[in-house]
Order: sequence, then C-alpha cells, then structure tokens
Amino acid sequence: LLRTMAKTDIVTCRNCKKKIDKTTAYSEKKGQYFCDADCFNEYNAPKEACYVCKKVDKTSHMTHYLGHSFCKDCLSTWLNSEEGQRDSFLDYVWNLYDPSVRTTPRYMTIRKQAEYYHKEYGLKYKGMLLAVKYHVETLEKMWHNEYGLGQVLPKTYFELKELWEQQSKLKQTVTKDKIHKEEKVMIGRRSPVKRGMLSLD
Repeated sequence: LLRTMAKTDIVTCRNCKKKIDKTTAYSEKKGQYFCDADCFNEYNAPKEACYVCKKVDKTSHMTHYLGHSFCKDCLSTWLNSEEGQRDSFLDYVWNLYDPSVRTTPRYMTIRKQAEYYHKEYGLKYKGMLLAVKYHVETLEKMWHNEYGLGQVLPKTYFELKELWEQQSKLKQTVTKDKIHKEEKVMIGRRSPVKRGMLSLD
C-alpha cells in the first residue's frame, strides 16, 4: 500500500503558491520553501514601488521614466497629469542645454520660470512643450544657453494658440459648407434619408 503523505510534509511555495512536497522543496533558509531555484530567484528579485499607486512589484515589471518607476497602468495616467506634463516639458528643455551648463541652480531657475508662466499667464505645460518644439524643430531656431524660457514663451505660445484657433474656425466653416451642400443635393434628389454630421477624422 502507498503511504499517504502526512499533512506536515506539504508546504507552499512562497513565489507561486503551489503546494509542494517539503522533502523535495528548494530552500536556502529555514521556513522558506520554493518549487525550485527559479522560483527562489524570482521571489527574491529586486522590487520597488510605483510612483503613482505605491504598489510594490518586481523592478523588471516596472517602467522607468524621468527618474520615477511606474507600473503598467499608471504611466499613461501620470503623463496626462499636470505633474507629468510639467516634468516632460522640463526634461525636453533641459536636454536643449549643453551638458557643460546643466547645473542644479539652472534647472531650478527653468522650473520656476515654467511654473510662473503656468500660474501667471495660464499657459499649459503641454502647450509650452509644443511651443518650444515648434521654435526648435519647425522653425529650426537655435536654443541659447544664456537665456531661459523667455526666448520662446509666452510669445510663441500665444502665436500657436491663435493659429490653432484660426484653423479650428476654418475647419468648422468648411464642415458647415459641406453639410449645406450635401443637404442641397439631397433635397434636389428628394431623398427622405437624413444626412448625419460629417466626420472630421
């Protein structure tokens, strides 16, 4: 007859929670049992907390961005937050400066400038990023180390905002004109089918 394994011979793997035979379990410390060395190594892998939700997970499962660690679900949330947009903007601007002049006092000055424009002028960090990118990448203007954000903001920000508003109005006008023409065509055909709004995508 086969001997029934005693209850005390069954332990739980600390990593995968699988029930295993204590006599064949992998263990390097009394009271800690694992299926094998792989489970042991995975359990003891470095861990860290998500910057947003504070949930602790293995470092290999985290996404690292701008000095922070994020779990899969929190990175996009943070990037859309005011803090995330501010830090992304500052990171882009900081990389425009020559490495030789990247000092802590200079960074703090740029940050204070950004927060000033945000608070006093109502500029959004995402819009500031677009304005600086437009200045550097589209207009191909040089970024001067000796100047701060004032070489672009708030002038370029408001210029782009005005341009966007003009384009938005133009798009609305064109859309209304198309709808009007479609309605005239349908009336001419005496069609009972009601036309919906045209997609702008």
